[in-house]
Amino acid sequence: MTLTAREILLAGTLLHSAALIAAVLYLRRTSHPAQRVAACLLAAGFLAQSAGLLQRGGETHLFPLGNTFELLQMFAWGVVTLDGFLRFTFNLRLPVALTAGLAALLGGASFLNPAWDSPATPGFSGNPWIGFHVL
Repeated sequence: MTLTAREILLAGTLLHSAALIAAVLYLRRTSHPAQRVAACLLAAGFLAQSAGLLQRGGETHLFPLGNTFELLQMFAWGVVTLDGFLRFTFNLRLPVALTAGLAALLGGASFLNPAWDSPATPGFSGNPWIGFHVL
């Protein structure tokens, strides 16, 4: 069974939503296992979202910033990437609820309007380094 990029991105968004729920449970009960579960779900959502964006880029042969759906997914991916960078580089601990909530909100918003997932148009003259710089 082969999953489409859209289905993988949906799985990533659902994992971010589950991480938000676990983080809220941690805040309400101060349970350390819930914090670990939230962090693991956030990492799993990041991996799923990375795989979905990679597959989307492979299908279109463009950097996945060609339509509103991809743009919102890239913003969600960037939020989690920034959290991981700050967490592991500077030992700065952003609340998992903040990161997971923002990623779930942006990822979920991208699925609200199916017309946003239109065929991508090359907006950066086909040069992948320009698209990478935008990120």
